[in-house]
Amino acid sequence: MLTRRRRVRTVALAAATLLLAGAAGGGYRFSPARAAARPSEPIPSDAWPSPPTDRLHEVADRSAAIESKRREPIRVTVLDSGVLRVAPEIDGYRSDDLRHSDDLFSDRLVSYANDGNFITQWEIEYVDAINRESHAMRSAAHLPPPDLDDVKDWNSLSFGVTFTLPRNIPENPTGVVVHLHGLFPTVYEFPLLERLVDQDWVVTTIDPRSSVISDRAAFANARSDAARPSRFQLNAVAPMVVNESSRVIERATLDARFEAALRLRDDNDAALPPRHAAYALDDTTDPETLGAEIATDADRLLAINAYAAEAALNLLLDTFPTLEGRPVVVLGFSAGALAAPTFAAALHEKHPAQPAALVLVGGGGDLFTVSQESAMSDGGIKLRLDDDPAIPAGRLDAVHEAYLANARLDPLRSISALRDVPVLHVYGDKDRIVPTKAAEALNEAHGSVDRLIHGGDHGTLFGFLGGQSNRIVRWIRENAGVQPSNTR
Repeated sequence: MLTRRRRVRTVALAAATLLLAGAAGGGYRFSPARAAARPSEPIPSDAWPSPPTDRLHEVADRSAAIESKRREPIRVTVLDSGVLRVAPEIDGYRSDDLRHSDDLFSDRLVSYANDGNFITQWEIEYVDAINRESHAMRSAAHLPPPDLDDVKDWNSLSFGVTFTLPRNIPENPTGVVVHLHGLFPTVYEFPLLERLVDQDWVVTTIDPRSSVISDRAAFANARSDAARPSRFQLNAVAPMVVNESSRVIERATLDARFEAALRLRDDNDAALPPRHAAYALDDTTDPETLGAEIATDADRLLAINAYAAEAALNLLLDTFPTLEGRPVVVLGFSAGALAAPTFAAALHEKHPAQPAALVLVGGGGDLFTVSQESAMSDGGIKLRLDDDPAIPAGRLDAVHEAYLANARLDPLRSISALRDVPVLHVYGDKDRIVPTKAAEALNEAHGSVDRLIHGGDHGTLFGFLGGQSNRIVRWIRENAGVQPSNTR
């Protein structure tokens, strides 16, 4: 939810951004679609992977334990693709310490009040595999078991794909905005969201999963977890010291614990199986087989996000019946913009009139290219460790070609199913986080995208985005075919 205090802070940030834009560039140029839309290519129904379901009722049963601990009702719904769990007024239970922490860091990084989550059995089995492998590795290496806090727990409302619902809606809402935020949600998304709320759009926020899950990734993560020093080990080498008067950990103590952690990790690494990338491409690996496997895992990731967003949207419509029949706009930022086309395609398949429009900020197609060339994240598709030899270009190209041949839900494929949906893509022409060439490939796959192109990189794209809020909202209004009931 957007609070008034955060709104004031965001307005101040937007004003400062506009001043900086004049001095440091930050220009945007609008480029309308250059050609009429080609016919859409619907995604075949068998392209959508079906998660196993035999453990879903176990999740529902264990959710009762959350209810007794949190003293609040947990509403659990077992769906065909996963479990939806909702904790009404969850933000009211946040401790004063957590609220203070939010205040300290909300100038840049923000968190959305988590009203619930959606989890699939894929994710449950993934977490169980990490915990199981990590425990086995520690035991074989005669290392102490992990701290309880380090054991991953899928029975947590912060696990899976989380979402936020509005507490109330306008009497005459304009429509619904499904907001998929970036990898690190920031206040730079707020000016646009607040402008939409001002015009009586109802916004629900989704925190999409941004890293693939697979047996390979589980083993690599377990190896990393097993090498992490336990709190007991750290305290034995460099005890934690807290200044009780200010409840602040002394900087020297932090440095000492960090150095101790590195020494212990080096010792642990020697006792554990050799480290390797999740999708290690070595001389024994068949590139075509590996590319097909990565495509399957990426499709699974995209499907999880689509199923979760669909469940959250349906929950919103059930909660507020007056929203039924209103236009739905899908709005994705950065990592959320990579997930948004697949969700939009799923929605369009079931409801041909929806979404009324798709807006991507810092999006792109071809997740393999994004994973290998992004300056920020590989999305879990790691083919080599930093100290591994470089991969010969020919072998990497073979993996890439196999990925493209087998990926069925990649944004490049999903956007082709949305050629009859208005699309606005806001992106930077020098982006290294979601490479510009990935953005342009997505535009080409659709064929009729309106573009708002920023003369800069991913950071400045978002830094100056607030100044484009009115232009983007106007585009949404015109292309979704609606007039807001409130034009504040």
